[in-house]
Amino acid sequence: MAGADRRLTAVRMPFELRANDVVRHVVSVDSRFRDTPSARESSPSDFYYTLLAPVRNVLRVRITSVEFPNNYRFFTERRRNVAVRVLYMNAGTGMSVVLTVPDGNYTAGDMVDALEAAILDASGSGAVPGFGALGLAVTFSESTGKFQFTGRGRFGLDATWIGTGAALVGWARPFDYGLGWYLGFTRRLHMAMAPVAPATKWTLESDGCANFAGDNYVF
Repeated sequence: MAGADRRLTAVRMPFELRANDVVRHVVSVDSRFRDTPSARESSPSDFYYTLLAPVRNVLRVRITSVEFPNNYRFFTERRRNVAVRVLYMNAGTGMSVVLTVPDGNYTAGDMVDALEAAILDASGSGAVPGFGALGLAVTFSESTGKFQFTGRGRFGLDATWIGTGAALVGWARPFDYGLGWYLGFTRRLHMAMAPVAPATKWTLESDGCANFAGDNYVF
């Protein structure tokens, strides 16, 4: 009977952890050292990681910090900042064409090349009537930090037009609304200035400086 009482007492004894009963482990998980880094199903953001030694009787796990390199692509279709719409006239009819640059990171010079390639592609497409006759061109001034578009006729730039293909929509935001914003066009809809002699081309210059620096911070 005495033995039974002792067993009962042991069962009812509350479990309390003392300070010296708890051991804290700090584990650094680096995706460079993940399991099978070359495997197709493994990526820096989705992987398995085997600890050097097993940790048993874990009571709590907490993530204290996350670090990642800031060299991801800033201009992407998913971020909806790779397209801008050009408005122009063709035989008295209002027309539009969307210029789209490939996903990636750009310097100002690289962006000029990408936009010129998009203009050339749209100019040679039969699906965009009259756009080739506009003779649209783009330049960047290193002294002012601004982009300038020129054309043979009246045209404008709808800087809020975003996305590509079926996902092409207007973005009703006052800022950070797509490629036009990063080119320095901060007033959403911009119309080119008529030429003043001896100039012969319509001119549209961004009202702000271009910004290709990428995100200042990430939550």
